[in-house]
Amino acid sequence: MSLIGIGFTSFAGGVGELAFNFGDVLSLAGAVFFGAHIFYTDHYGDGMPNWVVMLLQMGTAAVLSWIATIFLGETHMTFTAQSLMPILYIGIVATLVGYGLQTAAQKYTTSGESAVILSTEAFFGMLTAILLLGEPVVMTMILGGILIFCGILIVELKPIKEPSSTE
Repeated sequence: MSLIGIGFTSFAGGVGELAFNFGDVLSLAGAVFFGAHIFYTDHYGDGMPNWVVMLLQMGTAAVLSWIATIFLGETHMTFTAQSLMPILYIGIVATLVGYGLQTAAQKYTTSGESAVILSTEAFFGMLTAILLLGEPVVMTMILGGILIFCGILIVELKPIKEPSSTE
């Protein structure tokens, strides 16, 4: 339900319509891979120390990024002080610290709960775009926010199970 809500908040076109572009499709594909990342971190990372999980994550991200750069990007790279600072910021703060906090926190919750909590990124991104950038509010955005919220409620408000009568 949250994934459908993310779709509605992300793919909002004009009033009451959905508009898909290549960037939206890439974002959705990224969300699917990010969900797989959460699942595999939960499944395989439970028995490992955080630093080992982070080393595997950062190493994999680095190798895949270099492969993508070689095959899809510019192969002539020059490093200057001006270009190195954003690279270091993204690598250290956005990636290392972000994944580190997520990996440490995920040991205290389930992968389903982690995925639902992280799905609120789309909602808060939409809210920020409305408040700071003056994006117009359209019905698909409102519907998407409601679906994300319902997805959170479904996961967090676990149904009360009645004791089975085996007598």
